[in-house]
Amino acid sequence: EQTFGVTRLDAITKEQAVAYLAHRQSEVGQKQLDADRLALQFCRKVGELARLKTERVESKTGRAYTPVQIERIAARQAEHNGLATRIAYNAGLRAHELKTIRPADQGVPATHRAWRPDRFLGRTGERYLVTGKGGLVREVLLAHELARALEARRLDEPIPVTDRSLSYKAYYDIGGGAAWSQSVSSTSKRAFGWSTGAHGVRHTYVQERLRELQGRGYTYPVAKLVVSEELGHFREDVINNYLR
Repeated sequence: EQTFGVTRLDAITKEQAVAYLAHRQSEVGQKQLDADRLALQFCRKVGELARLKTERVESKTGRAYTPVQIERIAARQAEHNGLATRIAYNAGLRAHELKTIRPADQGVPATHRAWRPDRFLGRTGERYLVTGKGGLVREVLLAHELARALEARRLDEPIPVTDRSLSYKAYYDIGGGAAWSQSVSSTSKRAFGWSTGAHGVRHTYVQERLRELQGRGYTYPVAKLVVSEELGHFREDVINNYLR
């Protein structure tokens, strides 16, 4: 009523109904959006309305774990792998990126990219650097308690490590790479009887961040752009791979 100036449902016009459904696209799931459309079609002046698709992430599907499942996996792993699992979930890291995490003063993010200032909006913590695919260096944000746990495992000197024939310099004694991936999968199978793979932890990060940003008023496409940069991508369509 406050948005569309209608006090009686039977007085609503088709144009107002279409505008209302477009407004609801980013607020409700598909089931509710369909119910709203059907209800409006009973109004005398509205008639047939085109079916719109919700812009909200409906639920965790595909490879994503729930936060409770991730914590159950981490709690059953060895300490160095459990911390890596919590960090991967909190920052949306790939397996090999865990091996590259380092203090923010040990380099700079890639300068050939224009980074959005609203990355990590709504979250607080400490910034670190990781090296992603193609050697792209980006900032990631770790919650304060995880940053403290990570610093407690800081090595006196960085050491060279090799994973899947690639060489890195490790600053912390935490899990990562193929060994950590195997630990997540095997622990998940023991805990639940199944596994979606270690990359499922990154899927959970994406789906949570989309909901967080939409909750702060971001449209679905813009939220996808922000999250894509947090992951080291720069295209919103890439995010679709994390929603299956």
